[in-house]
Amino acid sequence: QWDQLSASERAVAQYLTGAPPQRLLFASAAQLGTASGTSNATVVRALQRLGYGGLPALKRDLAADFTAAVSPEERLKQRVAHVGKDLGTIWDDVFD
Repeated sequence: QWDQLSASERAVAQYLTGAPPQRLLFASAAQLGTASGTSNATVVRALQRLGYGGLPALKRDLAADFTAAVSPEERLKQRVAHVGKDLGTIWDDVFD
């Protein structure tokens, strides 16, 4: 399948395999195009050639890996911690 990709599509594939999954989850097709030296259209086309329906399908697959590895309680704690210390303190007061 690699031989069937254009040079630009290969650049997208190489970027996707080397980038941290967290970065890919929050990136737009335009951002991925810029990062890979291509365009948003090339990103979508490359993903389709790789068997995805598009960027949302790739993101769903990546997110599934994260959600399967982390319990719902831990995800909630991470979200609360991301929002700020005050909510973290509230979490500790209520649930610990």
